[in-house]
Amino acid sequence: MALRLHQTRILDDESHGFTFILEEFLDVGESVFSKPFFFSGHRWRLQSGIKGGQLGVYLRWLGGGDFTQKTKCKIGIMVDVLNNRDPANSIHVGDIEEVDEFPRSSFGIGWSKVMPVEDIEKPNSGFLDDDCLLIEVKCKIIHTEFEDKMVVNLTPGTDITTSSKFSLFGTEWSLVMYPRGDRRDESKGSKHEYCSIYLKQENPSTLRFKVVYTIFIRQGKEVTLTHNFHEAKSSAVFGVEKFMRTRDVKSLAKGGTVPVGVRINLIEPYFYLGFDTKEWSPPHNLGSSIVLSDYTKSPLAFKAESLGEKRLGFKLQFDPGPECYHTELDESAYYVKIVWSVMVFCYLDHEKSVAAHSWDNPGSSAFCYSRDEMVINSHLLLSEVAAEVAAPLAKTGEIVIINDDGNSVSGELSKLLGQLPPAVQALTGTDLSGGSFLYPATGKLKAGIKRVRDNNS
Repeated sequence: MALRLHQTRILDDESHGFTFILEEFLDVGESVFSKPFFFSGHRWRLQSGIKGGQLGVYLRWLGGGDFTQKTKCKIGIMVDVLNNRDPANSIHVGDIEEVDEFPRSSFGIGWSKVMPVEDIEKPNSGFLDDDCLLIEVKCKIIHTEFEDKMVVNLTPGTDITTSSKFSLFGTEWSLVMYPRGDRRDESKGSKHEYCSIYLKQENPSTLRFKVVYTIFIRQGKEVTLTHNFHEAKSSAVFGVEKFMRTRDVKSLAKGGTVPVGVRINLIEPYFYLGFDTKEWSPPHNLGSSIVLSDYTKSPLAFKAESLGEKRLGFKLQFDPGPECYHTELDESAYYVKIVWSVMVFCYLDHEKSVAAHSWDNPGSSAFCYSRDEMVINSHLLLSEVAAEVAAPLAKTGEIVIINDDGNSVSGELSKLLGQLPPAVQALTGTDLSGGSFLYPATGKLKAGIKRVRDNNS
C-alpha cells in the first residue's frame, strides 16, 4: 500500500491543492505516510490511516531545511475526501481561511475522524475506484516566523550580535543586530542612538530570493520590507539601519538579551540568468543550455531554441543528464510539476517585449519522467531577434524564476511589461533604460524562468 502524490494545482485563491492516492484501501493500517513534498519553501508529509473505524488524515511539517529550531510556520489547511461518482458528495474538513500553527518540525495537524470507513466502503458510494481513495489537501501559506534572543549589552569593542540560523528553501538565514548602531552610520553622528537590525542570507548562490518580510521586537516595533537577496555582497544583507533607539531596546531587555524576530510573508526563489547572443546564428544555433542545479536539489536545464525556424522558443528540461544526475529522484515525488514563464525584453522596441507562460500551454508544466522536456513558445519572431543578436551583450536579462511557492505573478508580469526598464531595475538593481539590445528574460508565478510551482515531492 502507498500514499502517493498524484496531482498538484494552484487554485484561484492562490492556495495549493495536493491530491494523493491512498492505494489498497481495504488493507490500510493505522498509519501510512507519503513521501516528502515541497510547499512554500518547506517540506511536508501527509499521514493517513484507519483507527476505530474512522479515516484519519494529518499534515506534518518537516521544516525548511537543516535548521528548524526557533522557527514556526502558519498555514490554512482543508482536506477533501473526493467522491469520483458525484463531487458534490465529497467530504470536507477544515477551513483554509483559519490559521493553523506548526510550532516545531515533525509537528502534525489533522483530523482523526474525517469520515467512517463503512461509508467509504459502501457499494456504489463513489469513493473507491479500484481499491484506491483520493484525498486532496489544500494549503495556503500565512507566514514563517523565526525569533531568537539577541544580546544587547555588548562588551567594549564588540559592535554586532548574530542570531542562530533558520532554513527556508534549503538555504540558511539569520538576523544581524548592531545594538549601538551600524558602524556605517558613524559619519552621520547617530552611533549609539539607534539599533540596526538586518536579515542575512548565509552563503548566497546564483539562486536569488525576492522576500517580503517583517522584522520585529515584541512590545517594541515592527517594520515590513521587500528585498531581492543574491550573491552581491551588498544584497545578501538587508534591513533597517535605524530600527529603534538603543535605549528603548535596552529597556525591553531581560538578562542582557531581547527577543528579535522576522516573519517571512512571501519568498520567491528565482534565477537571474541570460544568454550571450554573440555566437547565435538563428535559426539553427541558439547556444547551449544553462544548467540550474541549486534549487531544491532538482537539476534543470534551460535553453533557447527555434520553433519551425519562425519563432523563438524556450525549453526547460528536468534532470538533464549524468553531469547533474538527480541522486534523490527515487526519494522525491513521483513527478515534478513546474509552472514557469519566460519574459523576453526587446529594448529597440518595448512593444515587442513578450511574456509566455507554461500554464497557457497544456503539457508544458509537468515532468512525469526524468529527462522529459517541455517547450514553451514565446511568440517572438526570430526575424525580429536576428537583427539584434549580432551585437554582443555585456549583460543579458534572462530572469529564471523557479518558484516552489504558488503565488500568482500573472498580474505582476503584466505590470512589468508595462514598465520594462523600471521593472528590470527593480528586480536586478541595474538601470537598463538606455540600452538598445535584446535581453531575454524569464519569469512566472511568483517570485526570466519564474517558476511558480515546483512540487518536487
